[in-house]
Amino acid sequence: MPDDVTPLSISQNDPTGAPGGDPRRDIGTRATLTLAWIATVLVVVATVFVQTAGGRRALMQGAPGPAATLPDEPPGGIAEIMCRYLVGAKTMFSGGVAPSTKELMQPLAQFEEASPTDALRVGIAAAELEGPSAAVDRLTTLADNPKASETLRREAAALAAVYAADDKQAAIREIDPSIRGGLTDRHGWFGDLAQAAGMAESDPPKAAVLARALRTVLILVGAVMVVGVAGIAGLVLLIVAALKRSKGQMHDRYHPPAPGGSVYLETFAIFLGGFLLLIPLGALIEPSVPGAGEMLSWLLVLVPLWPLARGTPWNKHRHALGWHSGAGVAREVGAGVAGYIAGLPILGLGVMLTLILAFADALVRKALGLHEGGPISHPIVQEIGQGGVWAKVKLVSLAVIWAPLVEESMFRGALYHHLRGRLRPLVSGLLVAFVFAVIHPQGIITVPALMSLAVVFAQMREWRGSLIAPMTAHALHNGALMTVMLIAMS
Repeated sequence: MPDDVTPLSISQNDPTGAPGGDPRRDIGTRATLTLAWIATVLVVVATVFVQTAGGRRALMQGAPGPAATLPDEPPGGIAEIMCRYLVGAKTMFSGGVAPSTKELMQPLAQFEEASPTDALRVGIAAAELEGPSAAVDRLTTLADNPKASETLRREAAALAAVYAADDKQAAIREIDPSIRGGLTDRHGWFGDLAQAAGMAESDPPKAAVLARALRTVLILVGAVMVVGVAGIAGLVLLIVAALKRSKGQMHDRYHPPAPGGSVYLETFAIFLGGFLLLIPLGALIEPSVPGAGEMLSWLLVLVPLWPLARGTPWNKHRHALGWHSGAGVAREVGAGVAGYIAGLPILGLGVMLTLILAFADALVRKALGLHEGGPISHPIVQEIGQGGVWAKVKLVSLAVIWAPLVEESMFRGALYHHLRGRLRPLVSGLLVAFVFAVIHPQGIITVPALMSLAVVFAQMREWRGSLIAPMTAHALHNGALMTVMLIAMS
């Protein structure tokens, strides 16, 4: 049976709202509202700082000085996908019209500057894209880099000698076993590529490495084609929805609260505060309990219960957060899929704005002679290449289960519900979207892309009332990205 909860279904004798007996008003006084706003603003600012790489380092480790050795990093996602794609593209065009060396290497410069570990991997890829001499230059420079660890410098020096040798396979065999044995463990696909140096493309070890690169190309190209087709379908759906709205054939199911109250803003502030505290706590426990950070994050599932502890009736709470089945679970899930597809053109506009900002940022940095800056990335994307099956399961569960459940409950649930008691749907959606975007760790440049996605989720909440649709869309978006990355890096 459909479970479309509205304020009218709440008893008119409900005394738990605000003074005056209006059952649509949430719990809270002017004083608690003021405190909740102060806490929310402060925690948002602190979260934005901590979500930056420098902020995380300062909070968990202490920021290193200019001469400090940077820590080695296990195989990450962004650099590997980009290098595999470029090596695969060159292999695919072998004997045909191949991209120029400059075109292939230009996107990799940001990885070289981002970390010594990525500089090693780019050096290995450069041997395939530019030739052995280019790899020797890059790896020799890295071997002399005081910020690189001793292990990384030894690997760079050994591989520079390999690429400089006439018989590269003989040079590989002469590498110190302690270094050679750890290449694949430490650098994954790059280690396999380095150990195939000097082999013909038809030799089985080299062919296997290149086949993985070709698979990355095919997966990424296929994903772009699917998104293109879905985007066209989404534009059609968006136009149809706009026409139906103009004719009064589509009605919003969400019912905002009466102005006043603070309990759902309090809930959102508690969520962000808890998230902020769990970052250093997880880092502290992680050495003793692997995966502690991910496990601790599930404690935030309890935060939405705060309004119940404050005395909000369950039926009213379900409406406020959207924790009800709306027109039926199956229909709400279908609405989430359709809403996500219809939102793809809006997401596309956000991505275009992000690309324009990234281009402008690069121009300004170049003009001022500043560091180019690292690649745009989410920590999960970097970590997806690390660890075994269980590590990947944990990351996927965070992206596909935790984020849709907890983030939607807090952003499109608690925060959106509070703002809607005072503001129009579009303004509320934009404000929620802005907070959603800026606290993510990808950086300020990605705010337009993340905001566009969050605005789509907010419009689904307004349209359906229930959170099932935005949760479904959120899970679909994250699940699609994770699937593409996992297959592309397999």
